[in-house]
Amino acid sequence: QGVMLNVHCLEKNLDRTLDLVTSTVCGSLFGNNIHHLEALLGTTANSAINSVSSDALSYGRKWGLAPFGEEHALQELLSGLTQVELTLKIAELATQDRLKELVPTLQALAKTIFRPENMRVCVVAGGNRTYIQNSFEGFATRFADMVGEKTNDPLPSLPFNPAGDLFERKFDTTYIPIDIPVHSCHLALETGVTYDHPDSAAMTVLSQMLSSLFLHREIREKGGAYGASAGHLQSGILQMSSYYDPNTLETLKAYGNGVDWLCRGEFSSRDVDEAIISVFGSVDAPKSPSSKGTSEFLHGLLPEDRQRYRDRFFELNRDILVEAANKRLSKYNNLGDEAWIDFNGESNNGSVCVIGSRESCPDKNKLGNWTVKKTL
Repeated sequence: QGVMLNVHCLEKNLDRTLDLVTSTVCGSLFGNNIHHLEALLGTTANSAINSVSSDALSYGRKWGLAPFGEEHALQELLSGLTQVELTLKIAELATQDRLKELVPTLQALAKTIFRPENMRVCVVAGGNRTYIQNSFEGFATRFADMVGEKTNDPLPSLPFNPAGDLFERKFDTTYIPIDIPVHSCHLALETGVTYDHPDSAAMTVLSQMLSSLFLHREIREKGGAYGASAGHLQSGILQMSSYYDPNTLETLKAYGNGVDWLCRGEFSSRDVDEAIISVFGSVDAPKSPSSKGTSEFLHGLLPEDRQRYRDRFFELNRDILVEAANKRLSKYNNLGDEAWIDFNGESNNGSVCVIGSRESCPDKNKLGNWTVKKTL
């Protein structure tokens, strides 16, 4: 958890860049220009509202993943629909001439977050190592001088709870009605296979085949959606999504049928080989120097971890994949039945989120045991 600042510069401009970082994070005097803050919030709120309809796919995914743990709940809080709602609530304070109530909270947050003891720095560079090290030592000294002594004063509270009950959310089936004529349908299923698990490569290839051989045919070609995809996250979650989709229940049933399709092994050895080649397109894609450095800094992934993950693909064959599918996904068999939409999280950890047309909202059509999230 933290705030990340990313900067790129030529080596000769390093000192000036670090000075700019220091003045940016230490010199935010929110109370000096309320009108500027008001305009900034208004622009941010308008942008957030417009982004929901244009990027419903991303917002639906984040909401659907939120019950799977603190990491995903934080992503929803900081960049999902919860953040959009928070932005609108804060912008509303400006319309009520209550923006000054927010200033002490913003100032206290800045003083709490931007502390030398909270700082971690990653530098990806060539050139003169001694010069770079001296520059950062000087930066650390100047930064500490500007922020001053640490205080233990409690943070002022907002006039509302930004997170609500987000971190206590159970696995569920959610419909989010917004003003668009189509839908984005999302299903997430817990597999327990993280990046360093022996079955991680197998789940990656299974999700690739599910996406290209089954979902594309059933949801795009037959269902008329603009697209559909599946992927296996490093946190151990199989995720399926559709976008610009005219259907809802039909798509969700196709997701369940896709899980059954994997467990039955209705794919050939050639399909496996083609999926592995496709996956290697991303595994072996050229990486910029900065991404090579930051993957270890942010995620703790060492080069040997990535090599071990890569090597696992060479051990795969059809029988191993069918075994992995049944070991990790057989508990979700028969999700294609209509009753499957009643996820309650008491047995299997899965989450459904559909974001789309208000006309399809289960409030009106009484389809299943849905939770309807009123928003915007």
